[in-house]
Amino acid sequence: MKQFLVNVTLSSALMFSAVSNAAIIDFAGGTAHLANGGACAASDTSSCGNVDYYEEDGFIFDFIGSNEFIGNYYGASNAVVHAHWNRGLSAMEIKKAGGGLFDLNYFILTSNTIVGGGWASGVEETYVEAWNGGVLLERMLLTPDSWGFVGINNVGSPLQNDPQIFLSANFDAVDTVKFTSASTVHGQPGHVHDAYCFGMDMFYIDQAAPIAEGVPAPATLALFGLGFMGLFSRVFRKG
Repeated sequence: MKQFLVNVTLSSALMFSAVSNAAIIDFAGGTAHLANGGACAASDTSSCGNVDYYEEDGFIFDFIGSNEFIGNYYGASNAVVHAHWNRGLSAMEIKKAGGGLFDLNYFILTSNTIVGGGWASGVEETYVEAWNGGVLLERMLLTPDSWGFVGINNVGSPLQNDPQIFLSANFDAVDTVKFTSASTVHGQPGHVHDAYCFGMDMFYIDQAAPIAEGVPAPATLALFGLGFMGLFSRVFRKG
């Protein structure tokens, strides 16, 4: 009995430790650090411009080559990260504050279009890349997506639904995730297929991706807690 309780306690501690590191970055509630040295509180109802980098739940989203936008950029009461490759942006990088490894499992692409404020053409070339120790593990071409926050299951919208991006195991245990454009990948400045408007939301880090259609899975901790209590009850009845 004692050994069983020790094993269960250790297992539960490890599980809660893993959960405690999980984060869903939604670009509301974090701090946008501005190029002029100031700071801006990101939210679903306000926008921060001229952002050098953004920090939320122990993770940093860094704009390389230009200063961009965090927050309610679309006027849709939904905070996103939004950037423009034609402003000199060469990459956007995600890292853990202080360094270290993390898993990126999922995010929503809210804009990926050549046409500023308009429809995607279908030939946009932007990528998400998995890196560890300076080694590129995978480069994935992202789906074109018309401008503006539409949502992932908004059937009545005249715009396409915002694509859900599910990432492979190559994005597990990375130290950097990069977003790049055709010009930075192929070395063609001003490449015609670079996206003009590029936006994202809902990054699932160190946490399993939601099920399809964007409905998050049931509360894992609550289910685990009920099962845990039932297991203890059964053991003590037998004892």
